[in-house]
Amino acid sequence: MERIKVEELKVWQETEKHMGWVVNGRADITFSAVVAAVKLFQNGADIKMASIDIWDNFYVLTRGYRAKSFANLKGHAIYAPLFKNAPPYAITSYLMQSLGFDPGEFEFFFGKPFGRPEEIRDKFISGEADTVLLREPEASQALFAVGGEGRVSLSFSDLWQQIHPELGNLPNAGLLFKGELIRKYPELTALFADELDAAIQWVNKHPKEAAQQAFEIMGQPQGAVELFLKRVHYEHRHVEDEDVQMKITRYLAVLDEKKVIKLKNGIEDVREMMNWRESPAS
Repeated sequence: MERIKVEELKVWQETEKHMGWVVNGRADITFSAVVAAVKLFQNGADIKMASIDIWDNFYVLTRGYRAKSFANLKGHAIYAPLFKNAPPYAITSYLMQSLGFDPGEFEFFFGKPFGRPEEIRDKFISGEADTVLLREPEASQALFAVGGEGRVSLSFSDLWQQIHPELGNLPNAGLLFKGELIRKYPELTALFADELDAAIQWVNKHPKEAAQQAFEIMGQPQGAVELFLKRVHYEHRHVEDEDVQMKITRYLAVLDEKKVIKLKNGIEDVREMMNWRESPAS
């Protein structure tokens, strides 16, 4: 705090809102899904992704029955976030096909105009939906609310590693800087990233204390936030790490294959977005 002053802290819910804040200059630092950041960068946004901090973030939850594989989901409406041409469904479709299932044989339900995770969570809690695809923290919030009636039937991380044991974890979301901020303050942005790493390590070791600090701003019971912090996979990994770049490359290649995102030259399309430490000071 002696080096960096946070002038305003905004808590966002909808992805399009916080990304808009960065693009229009209302925010300098945010956390974004990898795909959302890549799409903005390819459209000319002056942004840099510095690290991946959240991994393996999607689960199929069931209520009233247990699913040991995708086969057990047939006959149940699967409530999925966003819309059909979006990463959650694309990855689901890829996993299904890779494991020998036809996605067309499953019933997916998307909200109008698209499925909000919090709305899907609430349908699961109320019993309107017995099968949902949810990310964190909504997955933990749903499990906490329904108690023993809810189950994590399928972990996309486990399925991904079953298909690609050499690739490890799914890169989900991470730290995003406005490019101008890094060019003006390269040392301070590097310091911010290092402090974020230290903060994540503390949260991983102290979920109860972190939940006590965060539950009010998250608008959830303290127990739900504590469960989330015990389940979520927080790991600060710099994007210049070759292993991280390999995982990002494969993940984006799947989404490119599913036409969720267009990569003209593989990882070269986004390498500049991840080349943040070498940005020259103005």
